[in-house]
Amino acid sequence: MELHGAQPEAEANFHQYWAPSVALSFTPRVEPSVEPSSSVLDREPKLDELWNPGFLRLRSFAFRLAVGPQGPVGFLLIFRGSFLLESATPPTQEQSAIMDAEAPLVAITAYAGAGKTSTLRFFSKKRPRAKTLYLAFNRTMAEDAQKTFFDCPQVETRTIHSLAFKFRGRDYQSQLVRSIRPLDLMEPLRRGGLEDNYYFARILCDLLNRFQMSSKPTMAAFLKKESRFLLPNIALALKKPLTELKSLKKAFAKLGAVAGEVWTAMVNKTFPITHNGYLKLFQLDPVNLGYDWVLVDEAQDLNDCMIDLILGLPGRKILVGDPYQQIYEWNGAVNALNKTAAHSEIYYLTRSFRCPPPVAGLANQVLKLLSAPKNFLSASVDKPRVCGPTAIIARTTYGVFKFAVENCQKHRLAFNGGLPAYEFDVVKDIYYLKSNKPNLIRSSFLKNFDTFENLSDYVERAEDVQLASKIKLVERYQSEIIPLYDLIAQKEARIQDADYTLTTAHRVKGQEFGSVIVSDDFIDLPGICQTIARLREKHANGLDRRPKRPANVEPIMIKAEEIRLIYVAITRSWGYISVEPQYNFSDHFVADFLSLKKGGWLKII
Repeated sequence: MELHGAQPEAEANFHQYWAPSVALSFTPRVEPSVEPSSSVLDREPKLDELWNPGFLRLRSFAFRLAVGPQGPVGFLLIFRGSFLLESATPPTQEQSAIMDAEAPLVAITAYAGAGKTSTLRFFSKKRPRAKTLYLAFNRTMAEDAQKTFFDCPQVETRTIHSLAFKFRGRDYQSQLVRSIRPLDLMEPLRRGGLEDNYYFARILCDLLNRFQMSSKPTMAAFLKKESRFLLPNIALALKKPLTELKSLKKAFAKLGAVAGEVWTAMVNKTFPITHNGYLKLFQLDPVNLGYDWVLVDEAQDLNDCMIDLILGLPGRKILVGDPYQQIYEWNGAVNALNKTAAHSEIYYLTRSFRCPPPVAGLANQVLKLLSAPKNFLSASVDKPRVCGPTAIIARTTYGVFKFAVENCQKHRLAFNGGLPAYEFDVVKDIYYLKSNKPNLIRSSFLKNFDTFENLSDYVERAEDVQLASKIKLVERYQSEIIPLYDLIAQKEARIQDADYTLTTAHRVKGQEFGSVIVSDDFIDLPGICQTIARLREKHANGLDRRPKRPANVEPIMIKAEEIRLIYVAITRSWGYISVEPQYNFSDHFVADFLSLKKGGWLKII
């Protein structure tokens, strides 16, 4: 692996100046585990040191000036038992431009660590009388935002689902479930005249979920464009070829009717409903909330239902997010920034307050592959460093398990989100299926497969990356998988006690670490380009060594999300980064990649 970043001794002076008992991370919010020592909080701030006079009105806050070797770093404020670091640096030029925005719809592309939430706080502080709603994608973000907006009483912070629950979800509390399982839909399938097999139930489950995430007002309107997507899956469920269109369309009509009946039963409270269900109801019948501004964070992860709901609310809107961190397309996510671009006033936040130059350099090369319009600018000042475990970021659970197996005897390992979150129990069940021990299988999903071969066939057809990685684990470790899992579980440490924190790129989004190692199981773009180069060589003629793709040769499809995952992994580091050589993209490789794309040899989808 290649190590990028300054060596620890280069920051010795900074560590000596800042008390070792103070735990600081380079985000707008800092929560030390113990009270800072007096050597850090050495004097009261003076009026001319406060660029933001709003602090002087906060009588309920205790604050002291934090001073580093280069001068004031910020103010540590005690707020509701937490310590917050308020930057003494004024807004950047990009942030200042956003603070002056008054358009009905504003779209902000904010690169990783570019201070998007703090920019919204600057914006809100300039409008103390504007009733403002901040909408977050999940509860953790909303709780963090509440601390960020601690001195903006006019700002209400919520998740999108909590807003919908307030006005619609409460009425469905007794019917509310986390998810609808395929097994829950067997009876409706039987009543609808369809085979009650697991394939049909899975199709119906997916259909209901995608309808709830869509902007369509009715199931009938949603189904109009669904047949071309569903017919291949229906053919698989019926074990019929796609050429038998008449019988497939007949099954599709029945499936659509069942989906409509189930949705109606949800609305009428005679069938369980999910959180996306009451969100859909709120989208179809919104409430005039009377906000002047609606601020939406992580806009790249919204679905069509959320976008339609937000745009339908009265008041002006700001959508902010990083389209290059859009990694949930498989779960219905739509990039709201792109979708609303034609009607938006567009701004950028390109200066990262997190990533030092070596990390930004790696990230920039990834962004070039995705044809990003602006460069990723690195953090311009040194930042407080914290002690903590190194993050090992993998693409799949296979990468997480592999590292754990190789290192659990030598190092203390923690799992981001806890070991159960990685579903290694499913790996055990797959092994039991492969070993013809169906009585030991706990997963209701896996119980529907008679053989390991049938499961492998399903995973290949469904292109299920996560399940494929679990099958790969079973094939790699065979009978050792059970004792290895038990050993890893026994050796699991708490994050604060660990040498390494293991995580997947999907799970680490929104977090940051002082040291990051990127695993080797992300998409191998150089390997793909070498394959294309050999194929192109076969079609070369004369002096033209870089011919365009012939019409009879299919392009190689690359999911943009797979490239974005590399960007997400790299940009979690605010200190040191170690990557495999295949992810350190040179200018020469970037040029070759874009040339292959232009020539039609590969296509990013």
